[in-house]
Amino acid sequence: MGYPIFDEDLDFSNDGNYLSLMEQLYKEFFGVMGRVTVKRINEIDEQRKGYDVLIELDNGQFFKIEEKRDRYGNTGNIVLELWSDFNHKLGWLYTAQCDWIAYHFDDTGITNFLPMPALRKAWNKYEAEWRDTYRILLRENAGWTTQIILIPLNVLWEAMHDVMIHNHVLGDGEKWM
Repeated sequence: MGYPIFDEDLDFSNDGNYLSLMEQLYKEFFGVMGRVTVKRINEIDEQRKGYDVLIELDNGQFFKIEEKRDRYGNTGNIVLELWSDFNHKLGWLYTAQCDWIAYHFDDTGITNFLPMPALRKAWNKYEAEWRDTYRILLRENAGWTTQIILIPLNVLWEAMHDVMIHNHVLGDGEKWM
C-alpha cells in the first residue's frame, strides 16, 4: 500500500540538490560542537518514530531531527500537527521522537531549528490561549484528515523563551553556593 504524501515528501527530501543543501545546513548548525555526520532516514517504519535525520558528532552525541516545511501556503507561521489522523492518531507535536524540528520556509530559504522539549513545554503552557486565538485547520489527505494549528513564528519563539526560564525562590537558609 502506498503513502502518497509520504512518498511525495520522500521524493522531495531525496532530491540531490536538497540533500546537499541540508547536509551543509546541518554541518553549519551543529558543527560548532564538532565534526558532523549526517544520516538520512528513508525507512517508513523509522520515519514514523518522528525523525528524518540522525546527526552524529565526533564526541559521540546524537541528535534526531524531524524536517518540516511550510507546505500549507507559505503562511509564515509554524504549523503544529495536532492530529495526524483526526481523532485516531495524534500528530507529530505529541508523538515525534526527535530532539529538534528543522522547520523550512521554502519561499525565504530560512530554516528555524526548534528544540522539541521547549516547543512541547510552550504548547503545554499556551495551548488553551492558542486554540482560542489561532486558526485550527483540517487538511484532507488520501483517506484521512490531519488537524493543524498555525502559530506565528514570533509568538512561538517568545513562548519557548518564556518556558526555558525557571525562577526558583530560595527558602530561608537556602543558598545557591
